[in-house]
Amino acid sequence: MLYFLRTTALNLPQLTKAAGILLILAIGAIHLYLAPMHFEAATYIGVAFVINFVAALVAALSIYRGAPNWGWLLGAYVAGGAFVAYLVSRAVGLAGFEEAVGNWANPWGSFALIVEGLYLAGYFSVATGVAVAAPEKRDWHS
Repeated sequence: MLYFLRTTALNLPQLTKAAGILLILAIGAIHLYLAPMHFEAATYIGVAFVINFVAALVAALSIYRGAPNWGWLLGAYVAGGAFVAYLVSRAVGLAGFEEAVGNWANPWGSFALIVEGLYLAGYFSVATGVAVAAPEKRDWHS
């Protein structure tokens, strides 16, 4: 059954919830795995990677526990912030991490961008009602 913005949406709340949790956990895991390498390059980037991991865990737990509004939003901040920071670090550079400028072929970075983009697409679908993770709050269809 498809409805979009009061006309069409995917009626897959459990799949949406599970995908959101798995994607945000993957984002956090990638950043935790890469944190030691970034501590060597610039300490503040390593700290940001660890904060990203902790925030991703909190977002995943809140989505799982039934606080989808702020859980999905926190996850969007985590994924969106990491997405933008990666693009900025490769385009113009970050302080103390100038060696990353122009290094677009980093496989972990490319994988992280894909996962972050997928999470943001999922967040957009939940925020607009395309795939609502809380069906009891959906009152616009018959």
